[in-house]
Amino acid sequence: MFTSLHRALGLSAGPITDEMVTQAVAESVPESESLDFKRSLPPKESLAQSDVKKDLAAMANYGGGVLVYGVTDNKSHAGSRLDVGVVDDNYVQAYQRVAYNHVTPPLHNVELIPLGSDDGPRALVVVVPASPQVPHMLIDKDKKFQVPVRHGADTGWLPESEIARLYQQRFATSREQRQMLLDLYGRTSDLTASNGYWAVAVARPTTETVPVPMENQDVSQFVNRLVNQRDNLWGYRRPETPLGAYFSNVYPRRGFRSWRYVLLADETNRPESYLGFHDDGSVSALVNLPVTEENGTAVAAFFIEAFVADFMLAARGMSKRSGSGVYDLRLGIEWEGSEPLRLHRQHEFATFDPLPVSRFVPVDATVDFSDDDVFFDHVEAIGQDCLNQAGIVSLNVIPRGSEHFAQVLEWFPDQPSSEE
Repeated sequence: MFTSLHRALGLSAGPITDEMVTQAVAESVPESESLDFKRSLPPKESLAQSDVKKDLAAMANYGGGVLVYGVTDNKSHAGSRLDVGVVDDNYVQAYQRVAYNHVTPPLHNVELIPLGSDDGPRALVVVVPASPQVPHMLIDKDKKFQVPVRHGADTGWLPESEIARLYQQRFATSREQRQMLLDLYGRTSDLTASNGYWAVAVARPTTETVPVPMENQDVSQFVNRLVNQRDNLWGYRRPETPLGAYFSNVYPRRGFRSWRYVLLADETNRPESYLGFHDDGSVSALVNLPVTEENGTAVAAFFIEAFVADFMLAARGMSKRSGSGVYDLRLGIEWEGSEPLRLHRQHEFATFDPLPVSRFVPVDATVDFSDDDVFFDHVEAIGQDCLNQAGIVSLNVIPRGSEHFAQVLEWFPDQPSSEE
């Protein structure tokens, strides 16, 4: 994580700590458009009526920033520390509900970091991420929209001309993000060979992030956690899965601004399977889908469903690590030639045989990985969008994972531990 507080203190990327708040006070750090110090927290019962929504929207409209509760404001500089009291999970959830329910469009991924202990003053740091959905507005009691923004150390209201500029910025950012997603998909597809059927997937964070750089051992540790979740969550009941080779037989290698797991085919020396974790928080993957001879030359529908499940779990893990909860995804199946893609599934009662797919339409989605309650719904929806193209309605792999979903996700911390 790299925030305006890190920048003001001259620190490199890393977790926000209580020592950083103390250092800000000692150095009388000045407030800015992206850094604001506040004496105390509003009571939980009156959060929605307080200035919280105005402060959050103003920070987001400027490009993101940090609010530090528990520090006095001394002429727009950090003054002294005060104790904000205990910040429990109920308060955190109530604060985040303000960001989501009382700001339009809703603010995602606002992070609250309680600091300190009973032995000293406690503080609360709120990290407001940059948002592609600017301008964020408030609705006043007269049902009128107002757009707050930071001006130096103060918060003001935008005139109509500036609101129009922010809308233009939103549309331009959206086009740019879309093009970067397509470029990443194209670069990943270029790794495929001319023969066979290839599942290709990419995911990019919708907001720019500065994650803590990963070293070789960090990547291996990170992927080991994904393996543990994958094995316990989906329950494939099959010996081989599309991404299995990454996890068991291959070590990560450094690529261009990324770490890559690559398994090369013996006959072509081209990637048979590939998984990339990029420095900007993106994830890319492809696999050569194995062809069976059952019911003619066909790909088992199981492998496509399992690829979706594995990729979504990898993207969720990268989301937790990068700190960007919302991702744009594209998942497709690519092949050359006029022969259609044929899927095979063991016959089930009252079902039709899969239809040949002459052209697979890539599945595009925007997923909020910060909400664990809807993660499984996203996985299921994307899996259905893939298999529905062959007339397959029911999923076999993904629904079994829902039985163990909640407890497995609890095993995966947001950041890798150096103790493992």
